[in-house]
Amino acid sequence: MKPLSIYQQPRLVNLERQRGIALVITLIMLSVVTITAVAFLAVTRRERVSVSASTEQAEARYFTETALNRAQAEVASRILGATNRGAYDFFVSTNYVNPVLNFGALDQMASGNFVGLNNLVYTNATTYINENGQPIFNLNNATDLNRYRASLMNLYYDPRVPVFAEGTRNPLVQPEFRYYIDINRNGSNERNGLQFIRDQRGAIVGTNFLWGDPEWIGILENPSEPHSGRNRAVGRMAYWVAPAGKTLDINYIHNAAKNHTRGAVAFTRNQGVGSFEINLAAYLADLNTNTWSSPFPTSVDFYDYSPAPGAMGQGRAFQDANFLFNPRRGEARQISAPAFFRRDTPFQFDAIDNYGDGPILSSLEAWRRPQDFIMGGSDDAPAKLWAGTDSRDQIIDMTRLVDGTVGGKMVSDDGLFRRLSGVQDGQGRPLFSSYDRTTFYRLLSSLGTDSNDARYEAVVKPGAINVNARTSPLQAQVYRGRTNNPSFVRRAKLNLNYAPEGNPNSDTPLSVSVRNFQDWTPLSWFTNAVDRMLADEFGSGLANLQGLSSTNASWFDHGVPVYRREVLLGGITNVWRYDAQVHRVLQLAANIYDSTHFASPRRAFAGAAPRPELPSVFRPIVYGVVSNGVQELRLAGFQEVVNTNPINIPWVDPDLINLNSPTNNLIWRYNPSEIY
Repeated sequence: MKPLSIYQQPRLVNLERQRGIALVITLIMLSVVTITAVAFLAVTRRERVSVSASTEQAEARYFTETALNRAQAEVASRILGATNRGAYDFFVSTNYVNPVLNFGALDQMASGNFVGLNNLVYTNATTYINENGQPIFNLNNATDLNRYRASLMNLYYDPRVPVFAEGTRNPLVQPEFRYYIDINRNGSNERNGLQFIRDQRGAIVGTNFLWGDPEWIGILENPSEPHSGRNRAVGRMAYWVAPAGKTLDINYIHNAAKNHTRGAVAFTRNQGVGSFEINLAAYLADLNTNTWSSPFPTSVDFYDYSPAPGAMGQGRAFQDANFLFNPRRGEARQISAPAFFRRDTPFQFDAIDNYGDGPILSSLEAWRRPQDFIMGGSDDAPAKLWAGTDSRDQIIDMTRLVDGTVGGKMVSDDGLFRRLSGVQDGQGRPLFSSYDRTTFYRLLSSLGTDSNDARYEAVVKPGAINVNARTSPLQAQVYRGRTNNPSFVRRAKLNLNYAPEGNPNSDTPLSVSVRNFQDWTPLSWFTNAVDRMLADEFGSGLANLQGLSSTNASWFDHGVPVYRREVLLGGITNVWRYDAQVHRVLQLAANIYDSTHFASPRRAFAGAAPRPELPSVFRPIVYGVVSNGVQELRLAGFQEVVNTNPINIPWVDPDLINLNSPTNNLIWRYNPSEIY
């Protein structure tokens, strides 16, 4: 064997080095590929999670919109069915089951013969208004299993999709069929609709319709087709509807105006000038008389409100109201009045308790309080704290009353939770009655977190009333010639205490602004109040408040008729005049004004003593309508009588007026246009 030369050995060494370098490069490439693959998988996983989250959010948004549209449709159906915008109140979502199961129909469906979609039930039903809650199908039995599958094919009308959830970790406990939302957190189902009513002992005492827990409504992939393996339920929705205009706002009621000591039940109510004078304790006492309004004074549930300045409200109703009131007001529950409550305005000298802190009016002399004006004193000093300020921590979710906090502060202790949810009464005794167990849902129907802008109102546009809405002869004449398609307009509400800066019949900011504390003039208050009360009572107000001239033919549809003369068959003349119903409206409007101005300090500034004044007198302005032998006088407006001797004003007898040939100068005539 020939030995290797010394010149051949370095070549072998170089080859071994090259092989080592190739191995290192290969390992580096494998590492790069591995890192790239891992990074790709990580990015892919992250993108998948992102896509999944985005998809779930989109689906949740679509389901929310579906529930909102469904609730709006139910509200619209109630309004259209009754031709009344306010013809709906609190209601919750309900799903469909038929308490009377047709087993024969299910057997036919199981054999492939389609029968109907209203044959769906899950539990035994002894009557149409009582369920004992026992499962009706034994899924270990082949026949029952086929019937159950056939029943699920009928999930079509507001389907109650069977969703089972484990309430505990105990495998021996049957999963819970959660077809409702336990809003009041009492662990049981408050059913909806006609049902047996139970007393405090649990005994059946009758039947009634009640609202309870909102029920889940399944959303099918194809809502127009029955449920099947190819048309699955993709989601569920549930809702409750409470009209904001028919509920009190929990954030703007109640006060502690008697003092500012935190924890003291210091509510007071005097003249009711603001929503903060609404008594939350009285609301609770009426919400459930079993819990907050015991007839026995020695009971902790006894409701006792004393208007005396130093007296605090007594009883559990005031304790719970105070517990609900304190957290939303914050540590400084009341702040100073707004800056425009200036010392040089009538705000302090208007005989109106704008602060609601008293003293409580007990007599007419106490209301006049001339010493306040002579001495320059006032109960409404702008430097004092005002109960009408906004809340610091507002409640935005009513369910927090039974399970949460607001602004880090408890809004419901254990006892209040049990009383609201219907688990225990004020004495800690268990509740079995239907009245008690639906307490929270009655609360949701009348107490909320939203407020309409109380400065405005929506009313039917004049001349756009349903002619079939009234039945009396007078009302029928008012509605004659109207359209059957009413439209609505938005306008300012009348402030009882002060006149607005702008037109009270518009919806501009000036139409509701009373920051100048300008007093109403007698005629301005009377005509505006009469117009609105007549329109509410009869559907038509005063013609000249609608901006109409005496030459406008649309006057025919405005103004309540106060006199009508018609020649009937046989030569009999049917004559009638406005009745007590109209006169009562006019008198009420005048009394409202005079009650705040008769011998009132509002006309006694600069230290002058109050003086008695004559009642306001308003003279009607009417216009005549002649059509097809019918003569009518309709109210156009009023003018204030300021003569020192009003007896000298001549009286007008409608029976002596010939509208075809008028001579009296107190009447506007519709056609031809002339004042005479």
